[in-house]
Amino acid sequence: MAWISDFFEVDLEKVESPQLPRDGSSTKGYSRQRINSWSRALGEIKTRSVERGENYGTFARMRSSSDPNERLLGETHHKFYDHADSGPSANRDHVKLNWDGQCYRIENGLHRVGSAKDYGLRTMPAQISAEEAHIERCRAEGHVTPLLSPADRERHAAAREGQPAKPASPSTRDRAQRGPSPSAQQRRTERGWR
Repeated sequence: MAWISDFFEVDLEKVESPQLPRDGSSTKGYSRQRINSWSRALGEIKTRSVERGENYGTFARMRSSSDPNERLLGETHHKFYDHADSGPSANRDHVKLNWDGQCYRIENGLHRVGSAKDYGLRTMPAQISAEEAHIERCRAEGHVTPLLSPADRERHAAAREGQPAKPASPSTRDRAQRGPSPSAQQRRTERGWR
């Protein structure tokens, strides 16, 4: 059966417990303190969404706020909820999970998942790769919040209404296997790059 990917709010009880290094080291240059601050901010983002009705657009605007607390919320929302490969919401470092039939295995975001679990969050956004039947089940069950991008919410709503879901954007790995787009290759050639 074919594997596909899509973006959902994931139940952390269904995610493997990460085995974090005991030396307190982190990946990609982020300190454990920084990662924990994202978990606290993610908790606040979820609370504000429920209590105040704040959504994707609210937090996207906060990224350019002069208030450092709002900017932290906006940047945290971007770090967790955006997963585009280009444009203003480009983020190739989002949490990625693979469904193995029993639980989600962490492909990217080990420390963020561990911190979110330690902080007591019940869900977090992630790109899920799984057999098509599992993705369709997630779409039908509505693992969606107003914090997801409008494109993600639209795709999930169509699936719940029985319409064929538009495919999610190909993952970075899929694009890497196909190579650069013709326009990107053309720009490289024009600039004298290989």
